[in-house]
Amino acid sequence: MSLATHPFNGAMSDAVAALNLPPDARVLDIDPGEVETQIDADRPIECIVACGVLERARWPRWLLRRMYHTLVPGGHLVLSVPNRCAIIDRIAAFPLCVTGRMTRRSDAVHATCRPTRRDPDSLSAPRCYSPSELNRQLNEVGFEVRNSRTHRRCFHELDGRGLPRRLTAAVDWGLEQVNRGAGVEFLKHRGGRYLAVTQKPDHSTGAARIDMTPCLTRAIDGFESFYAAEYTRLRSWQNQQRGDWTTLPPAAVHDTIDQCRSLLVLSPHPDDELIGCGGLMLDVRSRGGRVSVIQMTDGAECQALRDADEQTRRTIRSDEARDVADRMGVTHLAFLDAPNGRLDDSPPNVRNVRNVLKWARPEIICVPFINDRHVDHVAANRVLSSALGAIDDGYQPLILAYEVWSLVPPHVARPIDVFAHRKLDLLMHYPTPMKVVDYIWHCQVRDGHHSRQYLHQTGFAEAFLATTRSTYQRLVGAHRRGADRQIPADPALST
Repeated sequence: MSLATHPFNGAMSDAVAALNLPPDARVLDIDPGEVETQIDADRPIECIVACGVLERARWPRWLLRRMYHTLVPGGHLVLSVPNRCAIIDRIAAFPLCVTGRMTRRSDAVHATCRPTRRDPDSLSAPRCYSPSELNRQLNEVGFEVRNSRTHRRCFHELDGRGLPRRLTAAVDWGLEQVNRGAGVEFLKHRGGRYLAVTQKPDHSTGAARIDMTPCLTRAIDGFESFYAAEYTRLRSWQNQQRGDWTTLPPAAVHDTIDQCRSLLVLSPHPDDELIGCGGLMLDVRSRGGRVSVIQMTDGAECQALRDADEQTRRTIRSDEARDVADRMGVTHLAFLDAPNGRLDDSPPNVRNVRNVLKWARPEIICVPFINDRHVDHVAANRVLSSALGAIDDGYQPLILAYEVWSLVPPHVARPIDVFAHRKLDLLMHYPTPMKVVDYIWHCQVRDGHHSRQYLHQTGFAEAFLATTRSTYQRLVGAHRRGADRQIPADPALST
């Protein structure tokens, strides 16, 4: 779509012109109907113009991530969305005489002109954003909001629908003057659409890194409050174990990890391995060690796949796992192909894991924490415990329980500052689960909290519970005896 054909082209054109882009700058003007085909991370560009796009996207947070990933360092995003704080909402919904008669049709006008949150998957119901809400999401993705304003064109949608043309034109003119610097500050964000000019931070002069922005710092500050239920769950588990959940001193665990030459990761769903221990995997690979991964289920129950055909649902996440493994340099990748949500310690699953253990002989095995809320994460521990029980040759690996949904006891924290940016970049190659949950933000906040809380420094760290083989098998056995009542899979944790 040409910028000149935008229904709001005046404000958008002015915003792009104010950037003073060089003549050869690559500018992508996104057509709302062709978002999937237009954004290509392999073709970095300097500026993206998105008008009428975000409010109709099925996965808006993922779209912001993709646009951020596509822009070159220092690139700009010019974005326009319906403004939830527009004064038009107040006028259209106010049941008093503002036009010389009672506006009994105000509800109909409001529904027609200012569609709010209905079905998030419906492209016929555009979302509305308040300026503060959109700015927060942009900051969480990584953008810096350089300039913002509201613009007026949405007011003309009221013509002939309950308010006279002269009134809407007068309100348009007044708000336009406010946006140009005249009038009351309060009205500056009351126009029909909100326009934000943002920039991707420029790290081209140094190593890629994650900035500890004020937005991220606030989220880290509130981590323990946000995860209060998980801390309660963790304390309950610790009380049940009566403190007998590890006998390994952290210093010895760090020495073992530093000298590790062979690592095995059990991943119940494609992406769990990156979320829980992606930094550790990259660390081992950087030292020339072998990293093996067992993907245990097909991940077919992800919410993003609910409209996909059966063949796509069963294969797409495995294909994504192969792509990520290739990019990371994983030396061995295996698939159990168990149905998502129905992983169990059946003989075939146990036998396949045991064969990998005998072949790879990993010094360290990573698996989700036994107290995790997802039924497949618990089942992965049962499979591993049974596979270890079938090996009686004195094999004694170190078992590291990693975090996905639930927190581990604060036993061992490994700094991953050097690998944090690469870990989050690899998560972009898991588009299916990333559409549903922004795992990049989830990992940034959690890992940032762990570095501050456990290492007492600003940065990023992954936390683990380290146990010996015998202690691990005892913990799994105790959990099985105490939780044979099947743990229901949380619908929100179907990834």
